[in-house]
Amino acid sequence: MISVLGIDEAGRGPVIGPLVICGALSEEANFKKLKDIGVKDSKMLTSRQREKLVPLIKNIIKDFWLIKIPPEILDKENLNELGIKATVDLIKRLNPQKIILDTPVSRKGIKNYCEKIKMLVPNNKIEIVGEPHADVTYPIVSAASILAKVARDEEIHKLHKKYGDFGSGYPADPKTKEFIKNWNIHSEIVRRKWQTCKDVLITPGKVMVLGDTDTGKTEFCKSLVNKGLKKGYQVGVMDLDIGQSHVGPPGSLGFGIVTKRIRKLLSIQATIIHPVSALSPIRISERILVGIKNMLTKIPKDIDFLVIDTTGYIRTKEALELKIQKIKLINPERIVLLEHTKELDELVKELDVSKVYRFPVDLKAQKKSIENRKKFREKSTSKYINGTQIFIDII
Repeated sequence: MISVLGIDEAGRGPVIGPLVICGALSEEANFKKLKDIGVKDSKMLTSRQREKLVPLIKNIIKDFWLIKIPPEILDKENLNELGIKATVDLIKRLNPQKIILDTPVSRKGIKNYCEKIKMLVPNNKIEIVGEPHADVTYPIVSAASILAKVARDEEIHKLHKKYGDFGSGYPADPKTKEFIKNWNIHSEIVRRKWQTCKDVLITPGKVMVLGDTDTGKTEFCKSLVNKGLKKGYQVGVMDLDIGQSHVGPPGSLGFGIVTKRIRKLLSIQATIIHPVSALSPIRISERILVGIKNMLTKIPKDIDFLVIDTTGYIRTKEALELKIQKIKLINPERIVLLEHTKELDELVKELDVSKVYRFPVDLKAQKKSIENRKKFREKSTSKYINGTQIFIDII
């Protein structure tokens, strides 16, 4: 008798709650029994039907195992890589002779996905069948689908008891939409790297983005700018990163108005520039604060969505104090923190937490070398020297 492990997951798309991956082990001869009791893709069944099937499934299959991945881990790692790791764990635990899995990749990527799994299991000669929608075709994968879905629903029910009824956790659910408006208060149950969480920031007012060096602050700001434009807002960008200035030349604070979608902040035309004559904020805090104060008085009143980029200067007591002073001066409606772990905990203690949105650093954020930073400054400087920008107001 061939023992077959069917693998499927529940909760890949929601913005709230865990991803649950299930492996169900059964002899191939029992597939018909699973079909006879009504086992099919979990999405084709009601919650009540799924719950009734669980004990029946357990009586037919040899074994099963559930892996629950919380939002905190989903934020930090690639979903497909997590799926591969979970599949390998299930194989090691249940020791099947054959595996059938509902692959979360396109048909072109299935072979590569399955090969990655084979490379990580002790018996790499094991047969692995990967198909999209395998939960529709194979009863054992359908069984795994049902067990995973019921387990995730149970987890969501527990969260409802603690946090209130936020619905299914899927972005299209009206209850979830309402809950997500203030997701920052309960960020531990939310998948913060999901676009749904970023969309909450796109409302009139000032959004200030902070984080260490190489955490993707500028890319995050660009995303906010383009989404603000899409919503029809008058968008402005205030660039306080004096060492790697995108709006204005290096060694300055800059402001510019954005009228069309941008590929990079560097393309924004500076309309206000305040020179600080330094590439680092160390020991020039007062000079920077005076510059910000002056700029704020000159920013046009019709800017209803202002995005503020900042330096990666956060690691000293002086740095945190400067950040606090900037926040008090600018008084943003929303404060975005980009963190690897919780390195900005000390800063958060000094802030109104209802305004704070803590995001994980994007996996695509790249570390820049000193040489790359130097080249960027040279490029930015030459652009302004060559007169490719028109300065409407230099303070």
